[in-house]
Amino acid sequence: MYRSLCEAKAQLILALQEQKKLQKEIKELRQYINAFEEKPDLDKRNREIYTGFKEGKALHDLAAQWGISKARVKYICDRCSFQERKKC
Repeated sequence: MYRSLCEAKAQLILALQEQKKLQKEIKELRQYINAFEEKPDLDKRNREIYTGFKEGKALHDLAAQWGISKARVKYICDRCSFQERKKC
């Protein structure tokens, strides 16, 4: 425990400074790691989702299969459907 309010405030200031430093380091590490990670082919994924939807698969099943939300699957299917109609 702290001996005084003044000591507690001083410790808080030090802790907040350390937190800010760590947050910056975490951000830099994430950027570095992301530069080397392979990015998923979202166009291919979206076509596969839309194909599944056209084959009659339920939105919640597709969402579970691809690890995304049902709302995201609906958005992908709506967008693919719009693009499909636009080509005709």
